[in-house]
Amino acid sequence: MPPVHFEEGDSAFSQGTETPAPQTPAPGLLVTPSAATLLVGEPAAFSAVDDSGRPLIDVHWSLDPPLAELHVENGEITLGPKQPGHYVLTATAANQSATATIAIVADAKLPAGTVRWSLQPLPGYETLFVRQSVPGPSEVAFYSVEWSKSANAVVRALQISGQQLWTTQLSSSR
Repeated sequence: MPPVHFEEGDSAFSQGTETPAPQTPAPGLLVTPSAATLLVGEPAAFSAVDDSGRPLIDVHWSLDPPLAELHVENGEITLGPKQPGHYVLTATAANQSATATIAIVADAKLPAGTVRWSLQPLPGYETLFVRQSVPGPSEVAFYSVEWSKSANAVVRALQISGQQLWTTQLSSSR
C-alpha cells in the first residue's frame, strides 16, 4: 500500500502515488514525516521514531546536500530552508539509519494538489486508514491506523506537518 500524504489545499489525507515514495525505511527506525515539500523560508520539523513508534532523543541528523539553519533539540530537527532543491535528511540512532526526502520550492505558494508530506507505515505494518481529528486545543491533526497480519493494529497521532506525536497499540478483542 502506498504511503499516506497530505495535499496542499486539501483538509484531508488521500492515498496514492502522485509523488515518488521515500526510500524503504530500515527496520527499527523511521523519520516522520517521510517526505515533505516546503517553500523557501518555510520551517519544518522532523523526528525519528523506533519500530514501535516511540520518539527517539539520541539521534544524529545529516542533510545532503548541506543546508543552513538546522536546529536540533531533544532529538527533533528543524530546518529553515533558504534555497530551492531536493534534499535527503538522514537520522542515525542505535546503529540504524532512516531517511526522509525534502523538496524545497522557490514559489510564493504551492499549487493546489501539491503533496505537502507523506508518511511511511511502521515496519511490518500497512496503513489501513487516516482520519482528521476533531478540531480543538490538541496538537493532533490526524490519526493514522495501521495494521499487521502478525500484530495488533497501531494508532499514530500526527501533527498538521506530518510529524508523529505519539503512537499506541490497540488491544485484541479475542
